[in-house]
Amino acid sequence: MEGRDSDPLDIAEARPAQGPERIGSPRESVPASSGSPSAGSWRNSSPARHERTPRLVLCATSTGTISVPARPSVLVHLATPLRYWNRSYARRVSGILYGGRAREDDARQDRLEARFSRPPERGRRHGQLYPAVGWTSLPWVHTPAAPTLVMAGDDDPPSPLVNARILAHRIPRATLHVVRGGGHLFLIEHPGSSTEAIDALLG
Repeated sequence: MEGRDSDPLDIAEARPAQGPERIGSPRESVPASSGSPSAGSWRNSSPARHERTPRLVLCATSTGTISVPARPSVLVHLATPLRYWNRSYARRVSGILYGGRAREDDARQDRLEARFSRPPERGRRHGQLYPAVGWTSLPWVHTPAAPTLVMAGDDDPPSPLVNARILAHRIPRATLHVVRGGGHLFLIEHPGSSTEAIDALLG
């Protein structure tokens, strides 16, 4: 049975996953999500680091510049930091940006106080956009030897599902897990089923 659903908007900003070196473990399973430096740096890192990573989880991500882009109506909202400063604007575009359950009740945005009291710094915002416009993992995406779980929602406006299918096809030992009705924040929207899929990979 799926665990208790969380409000998909009860989160201020995604924190980049930490790689094995930063965690301090010689071998560590690595989660990486959209806009996370780990998602790009791991796929483009050395074979030695790949050997230290026995399992990999990629969530709501793509191969970067060479991928199927979001619709222009989504990109224009992603490009502006206004959603971190203006409650009315953030409420209006939350469903457009995040899809999934964020489409159901825009009033949930009112509870996202942390976003407005502690918005991400300019460098972090730019870092989230850079992988989509100035970098691609496509030349290296076939290199991971570790069993890989590619997770995606089927209603993810910033990262359309086809990108997850490309990743799963290109990575040799990849499995694709699609969260039905899941948006860009499917890990928060569907914690139970998402955890089950990750647990199955970790064994």
